Amino acid sequence: MLVDINLLPRKEFKNRAKLLLLVILIIVALIGFLFIFIQYKKATTREAQLTEQITTLQETRAAEEQKYDSANQFNNVVNLERTVEWADSYFVKTVPILNHLTMLLPERGFVQNFSYTEDGIVSLEVQFDTNTENAYYLALLTNSPLIKSARLLTVSTTPITETSEGVDTTTDTNSKAKENEATTDNKIESEQNNNILPRYFAQYEIIFDKSAIKSLQEGN
Repeated sequence: MLVDINLLPRKEFKNRAKLLLLVILIIVALIGFLFIFIQYKKATTREAQLTEQITTLQETRAAEEQKYDSANQFNNVVNLERTVEWADSYFVKTVPILNHLTMLLPERGFVQNFSYTEDGIVSLEVQFDTNTENAYYLALLTNSPLIKSARLLTVSTTPITETSEGVDTTTDTNSKAKENEATTDNKIESEQNNNILPRYFAQYEIIFDKSAIKSLQEGN
């Protein structure tokens, strides 16, 4: 007995399965491509937003720095103008006072340091040749109608050597040492001691009368 087996339906079933699998693969591929494309667009958009934000921040920072530089330059100009005005005002205020103080100095009195405050207090350092000139100058300051009070704070001395004209110490010593070394050394030492003269530096604190200072400054 012969059995007739028909395989055609099974073959059609396999073809449908392959086709279905191919369709599924295509759909998965499309979904994957679409997902990657969407993520790429999101990343591109995010990058563009970040770039725009960075550009905005840089522009804002540049504008703020420019404002700060402009304000800083303006402040520097204002401070410089105030400094110049203060210097001019200080010069106008102190010159008449300094002129008055130097007018009272003796012939061999020299101002070494001078400072003035708005309260009318002056710190003054003067060099004198003799110690008596310190007290004499203090008396003149006290008797001045512009000065309320004056004090002598300190007096210090500094020796200064004066060389005699026409005397070459080294040459004389070398020439006379051949004749009488002991006598020459004593003479040179004596001459040097006689040529050492002290200089006196006196520190004063002077308080001016404000109304007198004002009239003195206006008069100058």
